[in-house]
Amino acid sequence: MAAPYIPTTDSGFASWSANFEALVAVNFAAYGLTSGQATAYTTADGDYQTAYVAATNPGTRTPVTIAAKDAARVTAEALARELAMIIKANPLVSDETLVLLGITVDKFPATPVPTPTTFPLLDFLRATPGQHTLQWRDSETPTIKAKPEGAIGMEVWVVIDTTPAATPEDAVYFGSKTKSPFSLDYAEADRGKIASIFGRWVTQTNLVGPWSDGVSFEIGW
Repeated sequence: MAAPYIPTTDSGFASWSANFEALVAVNFAAYGLTSGQATAYTTADGDYQTAYVAATNPGTRTPVTIAAKDAARVTAEALARELAMIIKANPLVSDETLVLLGITVDKFPATPVPTPTTFPLLDFLRATPGQHTLQWRDSETPTIKAKPEGAIGMEVWVVIDTTPAATPEDAVYFGSKTKSPFSLDYAEADRGKIASIFGRWVTQTNLVGPWSDGVSFEIGW
């Protein structure tokens, strides 16, 4: 449940409402409000501020002014809640803006990201001296070049030998790639050897999926 954002005390509400009105009056369009709604709140806030001063000033504090203050607060608070709901529902309004307006920012528990169950498909694009360039596709969506949901990138592991490697058992970690296409750089001493490349998806919390099939290419120079 969201924490209450409108103060319970009259003095607290006077300060909150004044801030809310000042921002809404200027930025109503950015919040998804109309000019009429902004004007209506300016009027409601003005009525409350006037009634609050009269009800708290010893020289004018009477049962009549107190009742007028309470009635003005009911009107202003009801309109404030209505406008706040519209503002919170606007996807263009940031959490920072809600804080400035004095509106509670709802925080929901993050949905755990599962371990990837699919694997990359590696496509060779080109070879240049000391470098291979590849791209990835996902085994579940092979017609597009996109990572699976939850994956932030692909770990790249490489075996460099005189013959292609069938498994990543002896592979060396070449880093994680977050964009496709990507390039792999080799040492000049490996010229003429075979690079066998394997990949697996990785999440923000370092959960990794199954290995891709290996792809092997000669390292030229």
